[in-house]
Amino acid sequence: MRLFKLPSQPESVASQVVGDIKHMCEHFEDRIAGSENERAAAEFSAAKLGEGTDDVRVERFNVHPGAYFGWIEFTASCLMLAFAAYFFSTLISIMLLLVGIVPFFAECVLKKRMCDPLFKQETSENVYAVKHCSGEVKRRIFFVSHYDAGYEWRLKRILVAEAFKSLFLLGIIGAFYLFVIDVVRWALVGGLGAGIADGAMLIAGLVGIIFVIPWGAAYFFLDRKKVTDGANDGLSGAVTSVYAMNALKDVELEHTEVALLLAGSGEAGMRGAMAFLDAHKNEFSDETVFVSFDILHDANNFAVSKSEAGGFVKSDARAVEIAIDAAKSAGIECKSRKVFSSAQSRVFSSAGLRSVSINAAGKRMSEELHTRNDCRDDLSEECILKGYELALQLIAAYDGDVKFEFSNDDVSAQ
Repeated sequence: MRLFKLPSQPESVASQVVGDIKHMCEHFEDRIAGSENERAAAEFSAAKLGEGTDDVRVERFNVHPGAYFGWIEFTASCLMLAFAAYFFSTLISIMLLLVGIVPFFAECVLKKRMCDPLFKQETSENVYAVKHCSGEVKRRIFFVSHYDAGYEWRLKRILVAEAFKSLFLLGIIGAFYLFVIDVVRWALVGGLGAGIADGAMLIAGLVGIIFVIPWGAAYFFLDRKKVTDGANDGLSGAVTSVYAMNALKDVELEHTEVALLLAGSGEAGMRGAMAFLDAHKNEFSDETVFVSFDILHDANNFAVSKSEAGGFVKSDARAVEIAIDAAKSAGIECKSRKVFSSAQSRVFSSAGLRSVSINAAGKRMSEELHTRNDCRDDLSEECILKGYELALQLIAAYDGDVKFEFSNDDVSAQ
């Protein structure tokens, strides 16, 4: 076991991370996918990584940032028209219902790029940095995060988090309800399903009026005039990962390559991670693991994802175990849990690669994500410090031949 003493006290590093995040929020505001400020943030991050890594690349890719949420108003309109059509023609109602649900399911659930050709094309950038090992590459650990920001979820800010979730769920239930009563009424009417609804079917349709509320609210979901800081969702994990990479400047790893992907267009449907995978999918072996750091805000709520997307996308079981053990080595209490949403790791897990996400959001930050409350003035140095130490412990865990200690002395190896 080789011991490496890192020259910077971690408390100082945490302060520098917070300083960089505030700098990016102040000087690169409105880092929407494909924007000039997003590119400026990429260049700033690449310059920082050049201080301690062996190879830094900025890879451009085409993106259609409006596609990820561009379906919302269209889907809402189709659902309300389908509801109105129910009372006259179940065939037309079902057709409108299916046309409206397809883009929601493809973009939001499956994270496909189905709607991209319908929206304006922009150019976004991935920052890809590598710390090479001295010998043959036998294993590779990839840290992944994103540095862009997204439009504010207006409804989430206005409503309490639970009410927002309930409204979203009610809208989905309404689509299923409408489909069921459409099928039942068609079975009763026969033919092309045409005819004025009456009796029990009329009552069933009138009950469905309640679902018009969440469908109508969807028009107000996004505030496209307000871009969040994204200080915690993205930047906290991204900048912390940059400093963890730079800590390896004078550290020699024999068979472990360490890399970092700062993905562009993360808030536009993880397009940067997808573009990176498209460009490099044949370069990764079974010994490559992707670790997503997105949110470092609550030092008492570190969690490793057993699965994402409500349980539909599984994390690598061995990667989960290693992450929890590394957290213990860093003195962090860390649980494994199913995650309803998704981090950048989902892209790699869905492609059959070993992947896991680590976040420290906590209840309050979970409620404030994607709103103006995720701001530069609400950062936790304590949590960032723990995230930094955890990243280094993960590197040590995967390498198996190094150990890190913090010291004011110069870097040395024993």
